[in-house]
Amino acid sequence: MKIRFKSILGISFLAFIGAITMTSCKSDPNSPGLEYMPDMYRSSAIEPYVDYGHIRGRDNDSIAHLQSAMTPPYGTAPWYGSNEEIIKVMLPYRHAAPTNADKTHALWGERQSDLGRDAAIHDVNPIPYSDASFAEGKDIYTKFCTQCHGEKGDGQGKIVLNGKITGVPDYKNNKISEGEIFYTVTYGKGIMGQHRSLLDKRERWLVSMYVKGLQNGGKYPVGGEANEEVKDTMAVDGEAMDVAPADSLK
Repeated sequence: MKIRFKSILGISFLAFIGAITMTSCKSDPNSPGLEYMPDMYRSSAIEPYVDYGHIRGRDNDSIAHLQSAMTPPYGTAPWYGSNEEIIKVMLPYRHAAPTNADKTHALWGERQSDLGRDAAIHDVNPIPYSDASFAEGKDIYTKFCTQCHGEKGDGQGKIVLNGKITGVPDYKNNKISEGEIFYTVTYGKGIMGQHRSLLDKRERWLVSMYVKGLQNGGKYPVGGEANEEVKDTMAVDGEAMDVAPADSLK
């Protein structure tokens, strides 16, 4: 009797497992099969940059064609309000990318010029120095730059010490202007990639401010170029520019 009961129990268990296996499989090769608690990994919240006009086989033209879901016309400049200081920081960056930047740093469709970096040298940081701004620049630098440039800006980041890359400069021996620092962060240089897709203009200027301090032993040179009147920041390299570059939206 016990043997028969165990046999029936074993057969029932195998049948149950087989039924689950068969029902969880589908002919569609892209189907994940039976999903247990799909809400745990399929977010129902609205995500940025997702086309909600077509979700899980359902069309919703009323959402897909809303103005906020459409690509802005080329040359569109974002509205930053009427605060003059914010506008100075966020206006379109007019300096062209270095020549061959499309090949070396994947900056396709950008204006290119040999004069861009030279023109950027004279740019002045539009963000006035303050301890709070300097601290914010340090925070951004720590998150995005220390891996290569090191905490002290000596070019001894972890990636360098591991022998993965070489040639990262020591800021104390490479005292370039804040304008050129901003240009380098924007478009990249050498093995350093462009960071404009990661940092907006204000963040890039804050990083430039902090790097200037690292060049000066960790103390920003108050009374220097940061306190001068903003000039040449929106200069165009060699020719007029009728529309705002793509970077104006970043």
